Amino acid sequence: MDSKIELPKSKKAYTFRVELYTITYIILAGISVAILTVPFRIGESRFTIGSLVIIAVAILLYFLSIWMLKASWKNTRYFLTDTAIIIQRGINTSTEDVYRFDTVVSATIRQSYMGKRGGYGDIIMKVPSVAGDVELKDINQPSGLLEKVHKKLTNNSVNPSGLLS
Repeated sequence: MDSKIELPKSKKAYTFRVELYTITYIILAGISVAILTVPFRIGESRFTIGSLVIIAVAILLYFLSIWMLKASWKNTRYFLTDTAIIIQRGINTSTEDVYRFDTVVSATIRQSYMGKRGGYGDIIMKVPSVAGDVELKDINQPSGLLEKVHKKLTNNSVNPSGLLS
């Protein structure tokens, strides 16, 4: 039986996304209030009922998006076995995708500027039988994992002719 090791996801990546969402919503709420309340400003009142409604909707959308981000981040898990990479997703129901190493053609790392500074990134695998790429997102220290994946690909590869990147 294959040993199953969970791949660590970076909490820094999650924290960065929350901070980015926060800044974005603050800016959008401010712009929305400025644009929608200036034409209707009566007297010296800066905040009207309309601007308070806009702020309330922005706050509601912010917390909803943060909740969805957290649910997605928490409920997607990656595992490495001797013969495959497994992706588990789901909150109430669970989906498990298994990608055997003998079907993976190549694997590369994608890191943003913040990912490089924070030590996290995505591993992108090319699997011909899947439309598109298979992505392992927000992996902590992805270069170490990529070396393990490349070793497994070399050991299990049907076509070891240098297609590994």
